[in-house]
Amino acid sequence: MVLAAWLAGCASPTTLLVDVSSVDGSEPNALSVSIYDAFHALVRARPGATRLPGTIVVELPDAPSALRIVVAGAPLLGGTRADTTVGKQTRAAIALSPATADGDGDGVPDELDNCPTVANGDQADANGDGRGDACTGGGSCDSLTTVPFCDDFEAGFSTSRWRVSKSSASAVVEINTDARFVHRGTQSLHLVLPPVPLGGGGDVDISEIATFSTFADATSFWVRAWMWLPHSSFGADEVRIFVADAMNTEGIGVSVATDHTTMGSWVPPGGYVKGAPPGYGEWTCYVWRVDLAGALWLSGTEVPTLGPLMTPVQPAQKLSELGIGLFFAKTTVDQPSFEMYLDDVFMDTQPVTCDQ
Repeated sequence: MVLAAWLAGCASPTTLLVDVSSVDGSEPNALSVSIYDAFHALVRARPGATRLPGTIVVELPDAPSALRIVVAGAPLLGGTRADTTVGKQTRAAIALSPATADGDGDGVPDELDNCPTVANGDQADANGDGRGDACTGGGSCDSLTTVPFCDDFEAGFSTSRWRVSKSSASAVVEINTDARFVHRGTQSLHLVLPPVPLGGGGDVDISEIATFSTFADATSFWVRAWMWLPHSSFGADEVRIFVADAMNTEGIGVSVATDHTTMGSWVPPGGYVKGAPPGYGEWTCYVWRVDLAGALWLSGTEVPTLGPLMTPVQPAQKLSELGIGLFFAKTTVDQPSFEMYLDDVFMDTQPVTCDQ
């Protein structure tokens, strides 16, 4: 059955026939079809009727092309590749599935996406090298030249800027170059905490030591970081992902769990506030605001908005470090190995946003 035709109006058309089915026999309310060459989208259309299986007929510009074809109809998604010849008919088949991976949520399956970590539905690629323009820019620090501290890990991992803490020799802190787990630029930081048994504790984290005194003496400071956590902790256990403290004594922090996010202080008398859990299996942006007179806020992308939490935040010994990573205090269930990808971290004494 022909679902739609997109007409280019030529005597001997270059035609693409896309046979569409669904792996489970379901039918979406509507379909969209997108066709990309090496440089951009050639077609982005909504065919109309959605009876499956069926065929989408598309007439293309007269130029031979290696194409990527994507058909979507929430919650189904699928795609394939095809090479067309001028004045000829080419046939391709796509089986739609709700399980098709699309990590950045731009409607292009990861296996066809030229920038799978950054949403770019247009698939723009000015030089046609297969890496989308959205992924070819530098890290955040290229444009953040005036902030007191910024690290996008494009230059690697600096032990002069960060101190590493590991509870186990098998814990990992390494540079990642897999584009699926890079928020911007070409690299991110990968942390791996080995399994933590019931009743145990463990950590792998990095502490900023080069400039933090600047922030501990300020009226307020902001921390912005992009994180990818593949999954939540098991059971009710929280894993702490941010901490600012006085050399592992009194301090403040942010923790996440299966069903909530916690922001709190253990500077006496202490206090905390809870909200919804963050996004897991996707890039999330955390913006943590600390007012040293006694207030905390949390906001960002795919994280809850919390605060203000009015609580003491500055210990008697004064905050001396910012830590980011994975920390379990005492587990109530066995925790499997836990990972974090970290990118585009910066701190400022002025308000910051996820878009910077």
